[in-house]
Formats: sequence, structure tokens, C-alpha cells
Amino acid sequence: MLYSGYEELKKYIEDSDAPTFEGFLRKHLDSIALWSLEDPTDSCRALHGRWIKRFDQVMSDVDEGKKSTKRTTKRRKLNELTWNLIVEKMNSYERARHTYEIEAGKLLVSAAPSVSKSVSSLFTSSELNKQPELNEQPEQDKQTEQPKLDEESGTLGDSTFSFMYKFGVKKFQGKLVEDDYVKILLMKTNGDTVDDRIKNYVIKLLCKQSLCPVEQENLKLLLSKVINLMNPDIYAAIELVLSGQQLQRLQSKNLPIVDNSLDQASSTLLDEVLDDHATNLKDLRLKIQHEKIRLIQSGDMDSDSYKLLRVIEDATDTFGDKLDEASELTIYWKFAKLLHIILKDLDINMVDGETISSATKLAMEPNETLYGCDATTSFGRKIDLLLKIDGPTTIELSLSEWKNRKTMHMALKQQSKKLRTNCTILNKLQIISDSKITKLMAMDFVGTTGYLYQLEFKNNMYIPSLLSELILPTNINQMDQFKDTIKALFMFKNFLADVTSDVKRHLDRQQFKRNFHAMVRPLLSEHNNKKNTSSFPAIFFTPKNCRIKDVPLDSLDEDD
Repeated sequence: MLYSGYEELKKYIEDSDAPTFEGFLRKHLDSIALWSLEDPTDSCRALHGRWIKRFDQVMSDVDEGKKSTKRTTKRRKLNELTWNLIVEKMNSYERARHTYEIEAGKLLVSAAPSVSKSVSSLFTSSELNKQPELNEQPEQDKQTEQPKLDEESGTLGDSTFSFMYKFGVKKFQGKLVEDDYVKILLMKTNGDTVDDRIKNYVIKLLCKQSLCPVEQENLKLLLSKVINLMNPDIYAAIELVLSGQQLQRLQSKNLPIVDNSLDQASSTLLDEVLDDHATNLKDLRLKIQHEKIRLIQSGDMDSDSYKLLRVIEDATDTFGDKLDEASELTIYWKFAKLLHIILKDLDINMVDGETISSATKLAMEPNETLYGCDATTSFGRKIDLLLKIDGPTTIELSLSEWKNRKTMHMALKQQSKKLRTNCTILNKLQIISDSKITKLMAMDFVGTTGYLYQLEFKNNMYIPSLLSELILPTNINQMDQFKDTIKALFMFKNFLADVTSDVKRHLDRQQFKRNFHAMVRPLLSEHNNKKNTSSFPAIFFTPKNCRIKDVPLDSLDEDD
């Protein structure tokens, strides 16, 4: 039995010298969502497997007809972000078809009284319960209703931001034309929710003839549904867009408390060492050695108390170094030593260098297919620290970055890019955990100054929040500030320990389900109650050959 898309699949394989499943997917991503409507599913894994089987079968049939065995398929691994996007498109098409059926039914009922009874029996949805009077004329000039808000999340249920992404790519490529501006302005809304206000602000930025650096980075973030309340310049812009109450609701009220990051014994020891002995380097080092010997004798070398002593001791080795003039690598190595001491007991791998996140690569694939966005992957000289859980499945936990103080002018660009990169990592964590893991922590450094922040996904938005300032001390006078850094790093450790445990538990559960479903079909109730919770906003990546150059429009009011 043939299925929708069979002819296109066959033609692709016949016309290609080396057909691959990924190549077919890139060419027909939008169409696959439409073709799959005849046998819908909420499982991206099931949909992926169905099309893999179809591809293999057609490959076999074509090769048999040509008596050739040279054709091969590669890269069969499931990209969950891409296939969840296809499932979401299927749901959007299904909702649109349902809406058209309802509206068509209403029109027929109002325009044809003689068949109203028959038509009414065809459409039993609750939307038709309130039917117009038979003599009521259809409203020809009635405006299209604004998209409804999702009652649970308070966010828009339409795909406006997906459409804006396309125009954002063209904006940064300098390819917006007059017709694009018209389409952009048609997306304006009169609503007053956070989504509505942010959407209208994005429209304003897209239509501006030139953007300052702050506006450029803010546009990239907002197209990714990231509301950055950490950067002072971006915060000042957002303050003019959202109300005070809306801003207050966005800022997390459940941030971890830095002072509770250490157990009582370790917290007391930290105060004793740095409050009483941090004015003289010799006294400080003698105190550290005395306390280390005490803990070694009591068998507490694995305790947080022993670790914080080692951290303070290693930090004093940087005293006198001219770190403000040092390279990214030098600063990173000195801080990485401290991190290694604190995190070494966790099942986490610290991967450094100019690292590219695999979650980012996966997120770029559907964006390149849908929007033609061949994104840049790096800028400048930098040192990244990617925290991973190694095993049969490597899972990324967060990405932090170190840059030289000479690059301070790029601090906002660095922050914007790492926020969007960590959004892709958080998306992957949510897919693994069925949306149970909604937060991650990461660091950002310029020179010896940095900060620890939390990135949270809530109400279909990413909200970064500052947790603590960080410092790599260069003299003994900075040890009181370093005390807060130590507390923050132990809070980071405790958070990573919890996330690592959660990830491993979810991975074990997924492996069990795969083994179980290989033997039997899932319960009907389990299938019906399963929600597609793995659809997230598309993350904006700056296209290569970026240049802000718009077509002048004399009639366009910049304030509109």
C-alpha cells in the first residue's frame, strides 16, 4: 500500500548518486509533517522509525530494480530536536485543519438553512454548540481573532516567533525587502501579555533601519525566547517594554541561597580561616596547613572542609601574578584547578578548549533546513569549559567561557552567545527528563572577574538569573570577596550532583522503556496520556556573512 510521500521518496533515491536519509529529511522536512498526518503520532522516536523503514524499503526496491548494491545510508541516529519539530508541525497542521472545518461548518449553517441539520451532525465539536441564527448574515469584515493564550503557561499558542526567526535571519544577512517589512508589521498584536509585548518589541527591532550592538544581541536573544535580565543595558531596554509586575514575575523567587552551600562545619572553618587569618599570607598558609593536618589525621580528606582548604591554598599561588595581562588559557587553568578540587568526586568530565557543544550542533540542523541559516560557530579567541556526564550516552550539563580582559568590549556578545548555547543544552536535558529538568547553572569570565548564573525555562521562555559574583584573587586583600566565590562554587557542585543523579535516573528509565516496548506495545492509557513536552523555541544562531543592511523605507515609522 502506497503512502503520502512515497513518490517523492522514490524520486529522491532514484535521482541521487548517494542518497541518505538525512538528505531526504533536509529536502522534505516540512512535507514529512504533512505526509505523516494520515497516521499521526506524538512520539518523535516512532515517527523517525517509521520513515527510516520506508526509506530502507524504497532503497531496497530501487536497488533491486537496478541490481546495484553500491548505495549506502549513513547518519541514522535520531535527532530528537528535529523530529520533535516535525511532530509539533503535525500538531499545528491538525489544529489548523480542525479550525477550518469548524469555520466552514459555521458558514454552511448560516448560509444554507435547508442543510443546517445535516451540517450540524457532521461537526460535533463543542465549538459549534453556539450556532448563529438561521437568518443571521455572515460577517464579511470581521477581523481575525488574536491567538488565544494557553491557560496553563500564559504563553501564546501560535507560531509567530517561528515566522519571526526567518525574518531575523534575513535581517542579519542584510536581505530584508519591502515586502518582508509589510509581513512583519502584520504580525503586530494589541495584546498586553509578556508574549505580546515582547513580540511587538521584536517587530520594532526587525523594522529599525540600524541596530546598535545592544539591540543586535537583544534581538538574537528575544528571537530565541531568552529574556536577559542580567545585563544592565538589555535590562534597561526590557524595562521600557514590560510592566513592573511582569518583570517581577519573570525574576525567579526560588534561587538557591549561597550561604547554605556548605555544611555547618565547613562554613565555620571557612569563616575562621578567612576572617581571622586573611591579612597576612604567612599566617594564612600556616593556618591552612594546621587544619589540613587535623583533617588528615581524622580521616576527613574527602570532606568539603578539606576541599575548601585546598582551594584557598591553590588560590594563594596566584598572588603576584599579572593576571589582568594573562591569556585566556592562563586564567582558565588557574580557575580550573579550583573547580577540579571541588568537582572531582562527581561523575562529571571537564572538557576544555574551543569546544563546540553537540546540543548546539543538533539545534542548528533543523534551523539550517527550515530557515537557510548557515550559522557561525565561534568568534574570537576563547576557552570553553563543557561539563559532561560520560557513559553510553554523553550528556552535556552546561557550558562556561573564559576570555581575556582585553575583550571586555565583547562581554555582551559573549554573554548572549553562551546563553543561547546553554539554551540548547537545557533543551536536551528537558528531552531526556520529560521536561522535569528545567534549570542549569554556568559561569562566564572576563579576566579575573566572573559570575555564576542560573538559566531556567518557564512559561515557554528562558530566564537567566544572577546567582553570585566570582573572582580569581590576585592579592590577599581580595580574600574576603573570594570567600563568596568559594560558597558559590560549592553551591554549583551541589546543583551538579543533583542534576547528574536526575539525568542518570531518567536515562535508566528510558533504557528500560526501550527494552520493554521492544517486547510489547505500551498500554493504551499510557499512549493516550502521553503529552508531547519536548517542543521548545528555536534558538537563534547568527548567520555567516552577517551584515546589518536594510532596504530603506521612507514610509516606515521607526516608532511603529
